[in-house]
Amino acid sequence: MTESNSYPPPQPAAAPRPRRRVGVWIFVSVLVTLLLLSVLINMGLVLMLTGAQSQYGLVKTTVQEGAADQTIAVYEISGVIDNSAADQFQKFTNALDKEPDVKAVVLRVETPGGSVAASDEIHDMILRLKGKGKKVVVSMGALAASGGYYVSAPADIIMAERTTMTGSIGVIATWFVFKGTLDKIGVEPIVMKSSDAAAWKDALSPLSKPAPYQQRYIQSLLNETQEIFEQVVRKGRGDRLKTRKPTIEVSDAATQQAQTQGQDQIEPFNGKIYSASAAMELGLIDKIGYQRDAYDQAAKAAGLGNPRVVRYVPRHSFLAVLTDGQTQSRALSVETLRQMQTPAIEVIWRP
Repeated sequence: MTESNSYPPPQPAAAPRPRRRVGVWIFVSVLVTLLLLSVLINMGLVLMLTGAQSQYGLVKTTVQEGAADQTIAVYEISGVIDNSAADQFQKFTNALDKEPDVKAVVLRVETPGGSVAASDEIHDMILRLKGKGKKVVVSMGALAASGGYYVSAPADIIMAERTTMTGSIGVIATWFVFKGTLDKIGVEPIVMKSSDAAAWKDALSPLSKPAPYQQRYIQSLLNETQEIFEQVVRKGRGDRLKTRKPTIEVSDAATQQAQTQGQDQIEPFNGKIYSASAAMELGLIDKIGYQRDAYDQAAKAAGLGNPRVVRYVPRHSFLAVLTDGQTQSRALSVETLRQMQTPAIEVIWRP
């Protein structure tokens, strides 16, 4: 008797699965491309709809319609005032040189101050604008102190918001000394100087504290710059400026009674920060109001009946826009490191 074969019959081969991953990646790539194109198209449409124009490295946007030959140009001075800020402001003034229709300028000032040289350069450019017959109105934001006031002083009208902090008319020099830290980690810096310059070459070195004679000289530089700052304020404000000797209340240790004492410094040249109302009392500002009020004051000062208001903004690269300023933040961090090593005489408010 023959046994039957018990092996199962052969099964057909499984069909290959579709390559779904490749299709997904193609879909994602197409979607991302379409999104980027949409962003670019939308940005272009926004510029077209707002009437923005690019010229001299600036973007112009009309914020209030009016007569073309009665234009008020608006520009913002914000952040720390440095060489870059002065260069951007130079582009703005160069643009106005080619635009005779601009009859007045509103400067929105939102800054704690910064470099003496940059502040003085912007101040000079504002004087040149006035010399060409353009009325200048300053609209102060939350903070317009020290170098911020330096650039504001020559304006025909200075306006501040009721919460503005301004003033801080003074000069400061700061730097870091790393000697103690280097000693703790066992690092000994070697500094060699030419013989003729040995006394002064490293007067503000971060590796050692200045000698007494060096401190006296640095103090004289600060005082000299302070005098220039005061002249800028006095000339800009003229008869509107009011000065006074401040008084303070001190408690007598023996009687526990408050006594009033005078101070040698003269306000507002003592580096003090002021509220808008206090600045008004001292004649540092003319009016309290917002940016839209500054437009009205500029129109009135220039005799404009139907003003057009145009905002000028520095043009940034598309990469900077996409990264939301991250590129600038990295640059600022490098600049911070440089400032830690390099001393600077500044007109800046440091609370």
